[in-house]
Amino acid sequence: MEGGLNEAAYLPLAAAIMALDSSEFPERLLDFLQYVADADASMILRYWPDRAPEVVADRLDPKERPYLYGDYLAGVYRLSPFYRLSAGLTEPRLVRLKQIVPEGFRQSEYFRNYFARIGVSDLAGILLPVAGGSVLHVSFARSEKRPGFGRRVMAELRDLLPVFSALAQRHWRDAGETRGQVRAASPLEVMRAEFDLTRRETEIAEAMLAGHSSKSMARLLTISAETVKVHRRNLYAKLGIASQAELFSLFLARLGK
Repeated sequence: MEGGLNEAAYLPLAAAIMALDSSEFPERLLDFLQYVADADASMILRYWPDRAPEVVADRLDPKERPYLYGDYLAGVYRLSPFYRLSAGLTEPRLVRLKQIVPEGFRQSEYFRNYFARIGVSDLAGILLPVAGGSVLHVSFARSEKRPGFGRRVMAELRDLLPVFSALAQRHWRDAGETRGQVRAASPLEVMRAEFDLTRRETEIAEAMLAGHSSKSMARLLTISAETVKVHRRNLYAKLGIASQAELFSLFLARLGK
């Protein structure tokens, strides 16, 4: 890290270390992150392979909370670029949203319904694999009134990635409580059974909902753009819809079912 941390940065880091194994640790970890990143909002989620994410700590703008504790935890998290990146992750990662979204993401209903409404200029996340096959998502953002995260900040956070990973693995070294947890069917699984969708039609629906353009879907599924159009036309016919907006509405209507 160029120049290293200044003296003041060691205070929140020391507080986080002192809080290990206590309920205060997640908040102290966010203190350290927000100091280094100069972030306006942050949170920690724990992603699981077999159930909904767990909100560990939340420092969001109040207007974001209804989305997080509503649609997101009910099933929209399955469309999150960060959640999708976390699947099978074995090494810590630092990424910005704009680096991992598919082509066409900003034109998607998912983006328009959620990301366009929360008012941030930049959103990034640290993904940290921990015990039990779970992955911590330490998310941080700057408001739309401020410039995004610069190269220096991202470089410092990248240099600190081993520190964040070691702290997280030490604190979340247990597998977590799994008894009684039942994996809920995803809205797409419900739709596939309800409308007798083929595997490929379901893949097309999922890619569309996640924000892929036709060209991006073709690359993702290793098929031609014309084949994508055929599957999308068949999908729309089975669902009785004519737009991505209607597809997104069907998806939302099946959250938690």
